[in-house]
Amino acid sequence: MKYLLGSEAACDAPPCCRVHSKHPDKTTDVIGEGIVAPARLFGEYHCDTPLAMLQSAMDAARQLKPDFVVWGGDTGPHVAGDEHLNGGEALLEETAELRARVLDAISNATTIFAKMFPDVPVFPVLGDDDMVPSSVYSGASSARWLMTEAASLWKKWLPPSALLTLQWGGYYTAQTASGMRVAVLNTAVCDIQNMHNFIDGGASARTQLHWLESVLAGARAAGEPCLITGHIPPGVYSGCWGNYSAAYEELLSRYTDVVAGQIFGHQHSGSFRLLRSPSTSATPPYGVAYVTPSFTAYRDQNPSFRLYQLSRSPLMVSDVEQYHLNLGKANAEGSKGALLWSPSYVPRTALGLPDLSPAQWQGVLNRMWANETFAGVLRLTEANGRAWMGHNTELRDYLCALTGVTDQEFVKCARKSEEIMIRQYTGSQHTYVLTAMFQFQTIIEHFRHVLGGVHPDDVAHVGGQ
Repeated sequence: MKYLLGSEAACDAPPCCRVHSKHPDKTTDVIGEGIVAPARLFGEYHCDTPLAMLQSAMDAARQLKPDFVVWGGDTGPHVAGDEHLNGGEALLEETAELRARVLDAISNATTIFAKMFPDVPVFPVLGDDDMVPSSVYSGASSARWLMTEAASLWKKWLPPSALLTLQWGGYYTAQTASGMRVAVLNTAVCDIQNMHNFIDGGASARTQLHWLESVLAGARAAGEPCLITGHIPPGVYSGCWGNYSAAYEELLSRYTDVVAGQIFGHQHSGSFRLLRSPSTSATPPYGVAYVTPSFTAYRDQNPSFRLYQLSRSPLMVSDVEQYHLNLGKANAEGSKGALLWSPSYVPRTALGLPDLSPAQWQGVLNRMWANETFAGVLRLTEANGRAWMGHNTELRDYLCALTGVTDQEFVKCARKSEEIMIRQYTGSQHTYVLTAMFQFQTIIEHFRHVLGGVHPDDVAHVGGQ
């Protein structure tokens, strides 16, 4: 959260609405002068989340009386087009400044959650934009600044055992008052834009999945249903490496009697993923991973949250209600708190489903494959009336992503190579996979020791080139 009321909302390097945001046609560098589109109270479509909007969302959500709250991550400010770390002498100073912004945002949000839900458990998640630099995570040592502070802020909600694994690996498990176990993943270990995952061959991911298996085995032995949540959904289309996604899918297939639901975020618009075993499109799905739309309006979305109903018999997500804030209307009408939020999507009603079982979602997917108009309307609904937001919005790729989460099946379905998929996800036109995925500065930092004759000073200022 780095939102400045009255600042430029139509800037040349989104996210906008910040002290230095400048309209492309602005000729003066004087802050506050020449504002073309002033940032309004509840937010703008190319900006991060203002506190007024977050407080309004919390006010609306608490009136629904949830048993517990999942806070989905990416609380830190999105990095603007002109704010990427550039290396050189300024690197440490820039890193410290960005980390301070992230911690300030998490602290502010923690205060609001605690105030709005004083007697309700909250389960926070870490997202890729909570890392500094964004998406860079190489284990606890690289994120000690984040995880130690997060554990301190969240100790009001989490038991000591959860705080230990949170500080060590960014993941944890805890229970709700009703006996539901919640397993919170650190999806930085599968983020395709995290260079460390490319370097260490997935060691961090395997460690976390071993931990998750122990959690699920313990839940089975204790007769506890388990909700799994994280930030980045499984599947390379979502930005999660295929090997991790395949291992995750296989693991959960062995615990269908334990897993009550899966909830992720990251893509800003709502969606779902079907999990299968074996992972082929011909195999009936055994599970559904739900992708929750975001609070933030950044990337042209109406702020949103969901209420999930979980049942024990049958063990599944039994209902979903999606709420949204129409930014234009909210800013025009002013401060009316929860009254501004309204239901926008209830799948069982909108799609005429008797239940939300994997078989029913397979039927929805079949309808989307057969009817492009239906698919378009559903995506519009998932995005609360805005254009559906994802790193790759091609309809066929989207449907292939819903069909399965492994690379092999996605590549075959989408009819394109993994390299092209990565280019589309990162928005890069680079020919080589590494330079499509990572900033050149990051690549040099990892490989310069094997490049003969390259001195650190030779590459100190290449980050922006």
